Amino acid sequence: MKGNGISYTPLGGGREIGASAYHLLFGSMSVLFDAGMRPQGSDVYLNPGNIKAAQPNFDLVDDVHFIFVSHGHYDHCAAFMFARKKFPGAKAYMTIQTREFCKMHLSDIARRMKHSRDWRGAQPLFSEEDVEKALSAAVLVKPIEHGGMAINLGYGLWAIPHHAGHMLGAISVEFVYNERSVIFTGDISWTDQHFTRGASHFTPHAPVALLGTEATYLNTCFHEKDEDARGDLVAATMETLRRGGNVLIPTLSINRAQEIWMDFYEQRDTIPISRVFLDGGTQRYFDIFKRYAYTPKAHLLRHAQFVPHGWSGRRWEKEFHRGQLLKQDEPFVVIASGAMLQEGSASYHWADMLLPGKKNALFFTSYLDPCSAGFELLQQMKKDEEVIKLFGGESVRGCEVRRFNLSAHTDKHGTEAMIGRLDPDVVVFHHGDPKEVVPYLAQVGARDPNRGYFYPGTGEEVTL
Repeated sequence: MKGNGISYTPLGGGREIGASAYHLLFGSMSVLFDAGMRPQGSDVYLNPGNIKAAQPNFDLVDDVHFIFVSHGHYDHCAAFMFARKKFPGAKAYMTIQTREFCKMHLSDIARRMKHSRDWRGAQPLFSEEDVEKALSAAVLVKPIEHGGMAINLGYGLWAIPHHAGHMLGAISVEFVYNERSVIFTGDISWTDQHFTRGASHFTPHAPVALLGTEATYLNTCFHEKDEDARGDLVAATMETLRRGGNVLIPTLSINRAQEIWMDFYEQRDTIPISRVFLDGGTQRYFDIFKRYAYTPKAHLLRHAQFVPHGWSGRRWEKEFHRGQLLKQDEPFVVIASGAMLQEGSASYHWADMLLPGKKNALFFTSYLDPCSAGFELLQQMKKDEEVIKLFGGESVRGCEVRRFNLSAHTDKHGTEAMIGRLDPDVVVFHHGDPKEVVPYLAQVGARDPNRGYFYPGTGEEVTL
């Protein structure tokens, strides 16, 4: 596109959830909003072909001048180093919290690729030192609601970070160009959580030409029931413990683990917090929350206890300490990383140990990718099958498996209220499953015929 127009093209994360990466052109100024990976399991980094398939398609773009990372979840930031490799001159912007979460993700990726080099001969695409150097060069920003400033990107283009409410450090970005605003929300939530407030209802700095927003739950209404879901999870956990069963809660290491732990902490008179453990990658992220969550509850995270892994973190040591916990007389709760039961995750190992026990329970709390082991397990359980083959062919008999819809995403009501408030000429949906988005689009055109609604796939351009 040439001239002074505006265009938008998803490089990933268009008609899917994962690999979020959205390219914006403001005249000749090129902006990449997010650089995430698809959730394809723990061994994706041991095979160069798998790495390419899990990334956004950065080859669709010749050059990028600026990279904005909205928040520190894997599907929004884990391809940052691949984007930097493709666009070495791009200047990166993110909050300090997002930088710390990115550093965790990307350092893990670098270590896995190093393992691949050592054991399989594949050449790593970047090292931990490369990660440190790239993130040290990133410009740290704050939402204007928290004392941040508008950013002059040059050639009449400004970027204004806003508080997004999705998780610690998450931002939406309002771009102002030629007296028009283009707003990209990233993942957004209007609901207050333990460690972050809901998104700000800001007034745009210019008439909104385009609103790009997530569609994770575009055709679903649930936030009025969010508190009930949290209470139901605690109640179901209490019931399982009373019957002598253990509870596994697979979860995201960032935000969800801290929020669920806090729910249990506030119910510590009925569920002793000494019986609630965390496992997997959660401990490192708890440390970031303790440093950077500027809320009165942040200091309480020091009471969290983690399944010990031994000084070296070797696999046999992890299995030993998990086995020791299983041998205890009192039932317990494990909040473990691996929200979708990704192979190799802490949740995957715990599920292997706990699912055969009829008294035990597994409670999902996050989005489940249809290709994940967690989704498969939940679907089979809904069929009331007595025996389920999963996890290497082991039989699962009688263990309770449920999903509680705890979400830090906006829903249909929140999205429509935002559209009404911002009044954009064009709305572009991304980060959503077609099953959620297509039925909504079939209805909204008749209700709102004067506004353009788009749901482009990878490489499909929307031009203003």
